[in-house]
Amino acid sequence: LVGAEMCIRDWEAGVTWDPNDAQWEESFALLVEYRDREGDCDVPKKHEERGVNLGSWLSNQRTARKKGAMDAEKERRLEELGVTWDPIEAQWEENFALLEEYRDREGNCDVPDKHEERGAKLGNWLSNQRKQKEGRHGRRERAAARGGGRAVANQ
Repeated sequence: LVGAEMCIRDWEAGVTWDPNDAQWEESFALLVEYRDREGDCDVPKKHEERGVNLGSWLSNQRTARKKGAMDAEKERRLEELGVTWDPIEAQWEENFALLEEYRDREGNCDVPDKHEERGAKLGNWLSNQRKQKEGRHGRRERAAARGGGRAVANQ
C-alpha cells in the first residue's frame, strides 16, 4: 500500500514518469490547437508551434504507424483528430475528384495547363500525371527492346 500511496502522491504532484509520453501529449495538444485554428491536420513539414516542430513530429507519427511501431491508442486519437496518414495519396485523390467534377461539367478531361479548380492547380497536376505515365511507358518499351521481350500494358 505504501507504493500505491507514493504513486498517487506523485501523480497529484504532477510527476512525469515517462518524458516521452509527456512530450507526445504536448505535441498532440499543439496539433489539436493547429487543427482548431486551421481546420485540418495538414501541418507543413517545417511548421513550428510554440517552439515545437509540429510538422516533423507529425511526420514521425506517420512513419511510426507505417512501420507498425505506433501505440494503438495514440493511432486512434490521431485518427479521431483527422490526421491523414498518407498526405500524398490524399492529395492525389482530391485532385482526381476535381478532375471528375471538371469532366462531368465540361464533358472532357482536356484541362488547360494553367486551369485552377477550387484553388487547386488542376491543369498542372494533370499535365504531371500525363508526363509520369509517358515516362513509365517509355521505360517499359526501352527495357522490352533491350531484352528482346515485349512491353506489357498496365504495369
